[in-house]
Amino acid sequence: MVKADKDVCFEVRKNSFSVIRARRTFYEGNDLLDLRVWSEDLNGNTTPTRQGVSLQFERLPELLETLQDLQAASDGAAENETSSLS
Repeated sequence: MVKADKDVCFEVRKNSFSVIRARRTFYEGNDLLDLRVWSEDLNGNTTPTRQGVSLQFERLPELLETLQDLQAASDGAAENETSSLS
């Protein structure tokens, strides 16, 4: 069971009935970054699903760097596609 801080840092709608949340959690003495899909019921209450991942919070800089690299590669690919259409 996850204990301590459960504050949501980021939330984005995945579809009409679920969201993806990023939050910092602590479990068995470990400081974690939890990225998880949460589903809404008919009353609007959200509950976490098994779809997601938790990783040590200290690895956040590595994750951010990787995401920036992916964005740069995507931006470059889109730029190349646009220039090849001209």
